[in-house]
Amino acid sequence: MAATLNRGAGDSDVLEAIQNALASDPPNYGLVVWPCCSKLERDGLSALASIASSTWISVKASIQNNMDDPRVSAFTDALKHSLELQHCQPVIKFLTHTMPSSPLPPPPTFAAVQQTLKDLLASESLHQQMTLFATGKKQLPIWQPKKNGPYKSFLADLRIPIDMAEGKPDMLLYELGRNESHEQIIIDETIPTTNGFNGSLSDLDAGSGFDKQLKNNVEIAQHHFRCLLLARLHVLSVFLEIVHSVPPEIREPEENYRTRWLTLQLKPSILGVEFDIFHELTEALTNGLSGSDQLSLVKVIHKAIKDQLNAIYKLCNAPKMNGNDFLYLVVDEVQYAADNLWDAFRADKSSSDKAVDARKDPRKPRPVLREMIIAWLSIGKPLVIVAAGTGVNREVVDETMHSAVLKNGQYAQFYGTGSFGGDATGSSLQEEYIRRFIPPDDIIPPEDVEREIFPALIDKIIYWLKGRFRFTTAFISDLLADELEQPHKTLNNYIYQLTFPRDLRRRPLLSQDYSGLKVTDGARYTQNWENTHLKTSNRTFFSFDKLAEPSHVNVMATIRDMVMRYWLSSNGDLSNLTISETEFVQYGFARFLPETTQHNVEMARIDEPLALLALAHWFNAFGESLHHKLAISVGQNSALGENALEKYLAFCFSGLFSDTNGSRRLDEIFTFAKPAPAWAKQRATLVSLHKNTMSKSKRPEVSRVDWWSRPSYSLATHPSQDASVTLDWLQHKLRVPICFPVKEMGPDLLFILQLESGKRIWVAVQSKYASSTLLDTEQLRAALRSVTPAKFFSSQPKNKRLAHKYLSKLPKRQKEDAGTYSLLRVVASFPGETAITEESRRKSGTLANMRFWDDLAGEHPLASLNILYLADITKDMAPENYLTTIRNAPSPRQRDKEDEDEDKEEVEMEEDDDEEDDDDDDDDNGNDEEDVEEDEEDVEEDEEDDDDDGVENAKDKEDQENVDMEDEGDVESISQQQTTRRRSTRPAAQKARLSLKRLASPERKRGRNGRQKQAAQAKGKGKKSAVDDSEDEESTPPPPPKKRRGAGAVPPNQIASGSRTNAYRSSSPLSGTGYHTPTPYHTPTPWPTSTPGTPASAYLFPPDTPLGANAADVNMSDAEI
Repeated sequence: MAATLNRGAGDSDVLEAIQNALASDPPNYGLVVWPCCSKLERDGLSALASIASSTWISVKASIQNNMDDPRVSAFTDALKHSLELQHCQPVIKFLTHTMPSSPLPPPPTFAAVQQTLKDLLASESLHQQMTLFATGKKQLPIWQPKKNGPYKSFLADLRIPIDMAEGKPDMLLYELGRNESHEQIIIDETIPTTNGFNGSLSDLDAGSGFDKQLKNNVEIAQHHFRCLLLARLHVLSVFLEIVHSVPPEIREPEENYRTRWLTLQLKPSILGVEFDIFHELTEALTNGLSGSDQLSLVKVIHKAIKDQLNAIYKLCNAPKMNGNDFLYLVVDEVQYAADNLWDAFRADKSSSDKAVDARKDPRKPRPVLREMIIAWLSIGKPLVIVAAGTGVNREVVDETMHSAVLKNGQYAQFYGTGSFGGDATGSSLQEEYIRRFIPPDDIIPPEDVEREIFPALIDKIIYWLKGRFRFTTAFISDLLADELEQPHKTLNNYIYQLTFPRDLRRRPLLSQDYSGLKVTDGARYTQNWENTHLKTSNRTFFSFDKLAEPSHVNVMATIRDMVMRYWLSSNGDLSNLTISETEFVQYGFARFLPETTQHNVEMARIDEPLALLALAHWFNAFGESLHHKLAISVGQNSALGENALEKYLAFCFSGLFSDTNGSRRLDEIFTFAKPAPAWAKQRATLVSLHKNTMSKSKRPEVSRVDWWSRPSYSLATHPSQDASVTLDWLQHKLRVPICFPVKEMGPDLLFILQLESGKRIWVAVQSKYASSTLLDTEQLRAALRSVTPAKFFSSQPKNKRLAHKYLSKLPKRQKEDAGTYSLLRVVASFPGETAITEESRRKSGTLANMRFWDDLAGEHPLASLNILYLADITKDMAPENYLTTIRNAPSPRQRDKEDEDEDKEEVEMEEDDDEEDDDDDDDDNGNDEEDVEEDEEDVEEDEEDDDDDGVENAKDKEDQENVDMEDEGDVESISQQQTTRRRSTRPAAQKARLSLKRLASPERKRGRNGRQKQAAQAKGKGKKSAVDDSEDEESTPPPPPKKRRGAGAVPPNQIASGSRTNAYRSSSPLSGTGYHTPTPYHTPTPWPTSTPGTPASAYLFPPDTPLGANAADVNMSDAEI
């Protein structure tokens, strides 16, 4: 009974095991130690004390107070030895004084333990179950559908094993070994630890037991691994004996038995017992032999392993192992062995390891993987060890193998795990695999929509789940568990569950507007089903928490830019990661591709849709959001390598025309040239049209789009140099909702809007960055030509004909007031406006140019982007009020004019000072002593007032400049900083006089005579007049301070924002790198859910508002506004 205890055994089982061991003749000391140790290790000292107390009561009752009974000494000594193994010294001392004792008997011999294992394996129940399984009479439990749906019989016939933990189909075991062959395979599923093991050697000095503890750690680890291997060989030997006993006439092909052996290792519960036979045998060996002499024990175990191997080969009808025969040991999930217990082991002093940290220790720390390899290779028999795992740290394994194997040529690395998709062959294999679980047409209900469900589903799976096999197999398990009732909803939910960062240290508060991307295609396949709970597993293929580690700052900035570009326009340089960056394979975001090499070494890439989607969610949630990155790049095309304004507009259109947040009227977003079409007052939604090549239907699938809900993992097409991409999009062959057309076509953007009426229109947009107030005539003319269908592909007649053909075939297109091709032409300029309306034409001075405006006319409606409306909509999105800030900033020409005016004022002030000095000299020569004294008093009074006012104004100006510097993040260029320093070095008196001059009325006269006249008038008016003048001065608001130079567009590597963004930026230790750690959590500001009622002009900054401040944060008087 004791030998059959499992780790979940209750107190009664442990007590019974001990009592049975004590009742044997003579009492079995070894079988008392093991359950005591197991109970203490599992449940702690108090649980063992309870068992010991119950046992002692039972022993005392049976011995009738005969303390010389051998059961007394067997129990007490075994209990003490158990506690000693657990290092419970205080308890041992207590027991020494309270319980009888006798000299400890010798530990059980290896032969005794071996016999215990054989007895266990030979037990009638276990041997019977193994015989039934090995001969094929006992099968894995099969998953069965529970509902009486149309596909119940089809699903049951698949005969897929069930995952007992989740109650779902187990795709790992389904047709295991199909079309493949296996050698003798041994899989290690556990990494043991035991008593006396020190997990950290760093706390021990070299002279205080370091070498002794290191030696102890190595002995314990290698002892466990040898016992693990020996236990598994025992089970394999019994399995082969059963197979060998099958009569030849009914014996199955050898492949069947190999598959069953592998299945037994993966699912030991199939034997019908409550414990894992492999684990329990390993525990019995390690615990039963813990007190033995290690040196002699190693020799005994080595010999036992060799004997078992020879017996196994004999049972396999193979000769004894020689130099050309190998047994394969496969260790799965080896990443845990490579990552754990780093500080418990060291490389040998004689190791060839060249990576030595001499500052701390002459031997570098090594993981437990090294001890496992050494323990098995030291057996002396030729073995092939296959260390398999997902996300294995290449550098760690490489160094470990160098240290353990010593010779470089004795091991090789292989990273080609295979994948679905990526090319025609991969997609074909993926489709073939998926179709095995899709019902045939003859059992699908006759409705047309039902017949289109599964072809559309296959198309979506191939698009979204290409890459590693596990992405597809895990979804198939969820799909079958739902019994094919809601296939498209199941896929949408599966994608969301995998790609949203749910394992972050701080769980975000989800809102309806930010809940991860949700796939929207297949809407007409899901609209007839209720929103029932989907049985989707909480799988976590991606380690989001690892992304924020400080050591990844530089590579994360690179990956962020790549992911954002690909996510926005399918234009990411999915370049190979360097060797130091391949740890992203460990985190699940990258994968090794065997065909991708650099210097004959396989490289890792981030190129799977789910991985790109997961990273995009994470980057947008932490640190610099995509809106932030795009906004600060407007006007700086080099920041993204392409037209940053068109990328920003693509992002904005996906939010402005979002169906989730409430679509907007077209005449709110666009300003139409008269006559405006009647449908301009309708609301519109951005949609994607995609033709499924696997469906028999020729009509495209229509999907509504916003930033976090769309049918594709990229928002727009890659701006390719080849027109084929653009023409494919016009034919609805691509899923992306927005197209960046090839340059030769003309427009910068193309997309489709669906009106409230259900009709659809094309929208062609040309974006122009205009630094002046208005887009100049030539730029406007070129922009209009680029969005006019008659000018599309003007130099490529064939492509022009094709484009017109595809434009005219838009399903359900708006024909009235939309021109031949149902197309809206849009010119979007920023920060300067586009002169589209009559008022803007008059302002631009081009109203009389009839020939020019004739060119603007055409059958297709024309509009410009309402940039004020866009600025108001995005004002709360980080960086806050950014578009308004750029619009209000003076243009370079305005800043140059201000500099010239200020320099001119300085020259005039200096000339005034010279004239005053000359006038003073003349007056001093012609006046008497009394006049001189009065003049001096007047001058002193004026100068004191001027100096006081001037110093105060100078101080105010200096404070204002300091505020500007803080809010703008010091975004001035070098030349602007030099100008600022030149201004700041002016004498205080000169600054004061310049400020007074700006505040003076135009009628004020210069020189001494003017000041004397004003002083005499003030004296003659008396106190009342003086008070009135004072009140007049106070009631007259001074003009606002001059706007600081250099307050233009902020460079792309800086941010200009309000207090919220500044606080967030300063909280990050990585500010300045463009990458932020997730403290605090940053949720992107959602698009407003309704049309703002406040006019955009009310939010424009007054001239003296610091750059980046919010209008609500600035205190202004009515006069200033």
